[in-house]
Amino acid sequence: MMSALSYVPITCRRIKPESTRLTQRYNYPKRNLITKELPSADDVPRFEFVKNKPSKKKVSRIFVCGHAFTGALGIPSFLRRHRKWKHGDLLNARKYQRLPYQLKELKVKVKQVVAGYGYSVVLSTNGKLYGMGINSHCQLGFQATQQEPRQNLDFIIHPTLMQLNLPPSECLIVKVSAGQSHVAMLSNTGRAYIMGNNSSGQCARHIIDGEVYNKQAILNKVGSDLKFKAVVCGKSHTLCLTDSGDVMSVGLNCDGQLGNGGDHMTHSSLQSVHGDLQGVKVTLLATFGDTSLALSNNGEVFGWGNSEFRQLGMVSDEPQLNVARHLPIQVEGTIKQIVCGQSMCGLLTDKGLVYTWGYGNIGLGPVKTQSINPLLIPPSFFGSSVNDGDQPSITKLYSGLKHFAAINKHGELYTWGSNTGGCLGLGHMWDHSFPMKVILGKYVDNVALGVDHTLILTKGSF
Repeated sequence: MMSALSYVPITCRRIKPESTRLTQRYNYPKRNLITKELPSADDVPRFEFVKNKPSKKKVSRIFVCGHAFTGALGIPSFLRRHRKWKHGDLLNARKYQRLPYQLKELKVKVKQVVAGYGYSVVLSTNGKLYGMGINSHCQLGFQATQQEPRQNLDFIIHPTLMQLNLPPSECLIVKVSAGQSHVAMLSNTGRAYIMGNNSSGQCARHIIDGEVYNKQAILNKVGSDLKFKAVVCGKSHTLCLTDSGDVMSVGLNCDGQLGNGGDHMTHSSLQSVHGDLQGVKVTLLATFGDTSLALSNNGEVFGWGNSEFRQLGMVSDEPQLNVARHLPIQVEGTIKQIVCGQSMCGLLTDKGLVYTWGYGNIGLGPVKTQSINPLLIPPSFFGSSVNDGDQPSITKLYSGLKHFAAINKHGELYTWGSNTGGCLGLGHMWDHSFPMKVILGKYVDNVALGVDHTLILTKGSF
C-alpha cells in the first residue's frame, strides 16, 4: 500500500516547446567523435506549474510568538498535559514559540490585538473582547468553569470572551490597552472603563487594603462626565486623553509617571498633567513602563516619569521628572507617531524615518546602545535601497518593554531588541541590536508587543 507521504499530487499542465529537433555530441575516450540524434522535442513532455489566482478577500489572521507557558499565545496544544499525570504539572509543553504561529482557535473578525504582561486581548470588529493568558487579577474578566463556577481561572490558555456587563448604549468597544495587570478600554460613546489590579489606584477607583482581585471582576467607569479619545496603560498607571486634548493620569506615581507635580506615591482619582503641557492640545499618548510621552497637534513631543536610563536626559539629568517637559527633538520631517518602553523610546516621521533613543538595543548595532538624543536608524535596515531610488517606507512603529517592531509600506515586519522567549519571531533566542525581517509571507497590518510575547495581525498575502 502506498504511503501518504510517497505521493503528492501537483497541479500542472503540458506545454508545447517552440524548437523542433535537438542534437548532442558525445566524445568517448579512444573513439572517434560521433553525433547522436536525440528524439524530437515535440515528443518530449514539458511541464510548468499552474499559479493559483490570488484571493481578493483580505482575511484577517493572527500569528503569535514568544513565551507560551503563560497561555498568552492562546494555543492550548502548547500546554498539553502528559497522559501519565491526571492532575499533575504541565509536562512536555512548548515553553517558547520562536517563529510566528497562526492562532486558529479564534473565529472572529479582528480589529485590534493587544499584549500585556503575560496576557493578550483581542478586539473584534463587533466590539467584543477576547482574553488569553494570566488572569490572576481578573484583568480578563471573571472566568470560571462549570465544575467550579465560583473559582476564577488564573490562567486562560485559549481565547475566551470577556464578560464586561456594559450599559446597552456603550456596549461597543473601539479601543483597548493593557498594562501589567489591568486593562483599559474605550467605548463608542467616548467613555473609558478599567478593570483588574487596583493596588495603586490604576483603575481610577478607591484603593482597598487587602483586596483580593481574583474573586470578582470590577469594571470601573473613569470620570463620570468626561469623554475621552484615548486611554493608555503603563505598568501600574493609566493615561487618559480627553476630547479637548488634555492629558489626565491615575495610578502609581513613584517615578513621577503621573506628571501632576506631586510627591504622593499613588492616586486613585484622575490627575491633570502639569508642566509644559499646559495649554497644549495633545493627539497621541505612549507608555508601557514607567515613562510617559505625549505628542501635540503640531508635532512636538513631551515627556515625564522615569529617566534612570536617560530617556529624558535631553532636558534634565534627574532620574525622575514629575511634570511634563518639552523635548527639543530635531528630526527630518514631522513626527506622527511616538512609542515608549521601559528604557527606550522611539518616533516615526511623516517621511517614513525611524528614530530611537534611550538605553538598550535601540537598533544601531551592538556598539551604540545608549543615546540621549534621537538617532536615525538607516532606512536600508528596513529594505529601502537608495541606489534604486526607493524612499523610506516605514508606516507604523511599535514598542514592547524591551523591543521594537516596524511595518513598511509593503506590509513587511521588522523586529529588534530583547528576544525574551523568542518574541522577535526570528526563529531563535538571541537578542538583535538592529532590525531584522520576520519571514511571514503575509501582509502585516497591526502588531502588539508585550514583555515576552508578540501578536501579529495580518490581512491577506503579498
